[in-house]
Amino acid sequence: MDIILRYWSEREGKVAVRYFTSEFLGHTQAEKLLESINRSLSPLDPKKLLQISMDGPTVNWKFLRIFQEDKSKEDPDAPKLINLGSCGLHVVHGSFQTGERETETLMNVFPNIVITKSLVT
Repeated sequence: MDIILRYWSEREGKVAVRYFTSEFLGHTQAEKLLESINRSLSPLDPKKLLQISMDGPTVNWKFLRIFQEDKSKEDPDAPKLINLGSCGLHVVHGSFQTGERETETLMNVFPNIVITKSLVT
C-alpha cells in the first residue's frame, strides 16, 4: 500500500501531491491496515487529516469505521473525515457532471476559449 499525501503547499501556491511511504501488506484485514496506517502517519498531525481514499469497499469500509473510532478515542474533539465513498474520483466526477447539467454549462468548450495562462494559474 502506498501512502500518498495531497496538501496545500504555501511555497508552491497550489495543491501538491507527494509520495510519503509504502507498507507491504498483501491481502490483509482492516485491523492490520489500521496498524500500518497509524504507524505510517505517526509523524503527522492527525487533526489535519481530511480524507482517506480507497480503491475498493470490502476491507476499506471497516477500516474507515475503526480508524475514525480509534481517533475519536484518542481525541474526542478530533474532526471527522470527509467520506467520498469507496471511489472518490467517481463521486467528484459525478458531482461535476450533475453541476454541468443543472447549470447548463458546456464544459467541452473550455479548451477552445482563448485566455492567457497567467489568468488561470
